[in-house]
Amino acid sequence: MKLLPQSFVKNYDKMGDNTFTQLKMVPTATLNAYIYKRTKMDGTFVSFEVFVAKQRFKGQPLPGGVVEAEDREQYPTSNNFGFTAKESRNLEQAEKFLAEFVVEMQEKKDKKDGVTKEPVDGDGFMEALTAKMNMPPKQRGRKRKERPPIVYPTGNQWLMKDLLAINKGWNQPLAYVQVQKDLEAGVVVEVARVKSPTGKGRAAVAYKAVKKV
Repeated sequence: MKLLPQSFVKNYDKMGDNTFTQLKMVPTATLNAYIYKRTKMDGTFVSFEVFVAKQRFKGQPLPGGVVEAEDREQYPTSNNFGFTAKESRNLEQAEKFLAEFVVEMQEKKDKKDGVTKEPVDGDGFMEALTAKMNMPPKQRGRKRKERPPIVYPTGNQWLMKDLLAINKGWNQPLAYVQVQKDLEAGVVVEVARVKSPTGKGRAAVAYKAVKKV
């Protein structure tokens, strides 16, 4: 599969040539999620574009009677925004959109596989995420708060609630994104599916850190 380039120039939305620069890429359960910075050719900032990249496959039809030459990722079109793509002029908000997309894709896979996520303070995981997304915007000019490096619990296995208990500077959506990145990098592995004490509901994912970050 040919991934999206780190940087490219394209005329999307009839706005003239713009430069698109990749800032972040996070593998989801099935597809990759991205943040790109969009600027005009003179360097003027336009927006941050956040999306789950759709995939095209070799042999699929294209306009004009031609077909795809290879498997590749596709940058979103204007019709995708509001669904699998969003834009923001604020990087912190863009990162929250990225976390939301990653969680959404993972939950779709978990639902199919019969797996559930750990609740947060008695609330559902998606309710907690929604609460984070509805936080009022910070005032302009305030310095962005830097998160400390994530620290993984020791031991043979731990759940997301154990990770959050020792990482006070992290919330669950962003911690989840970091865990997914470290799973891809081989820093963390899934070791078990843990049923709740009551035996009700689907199993939660247990992890183990196998390398230092």
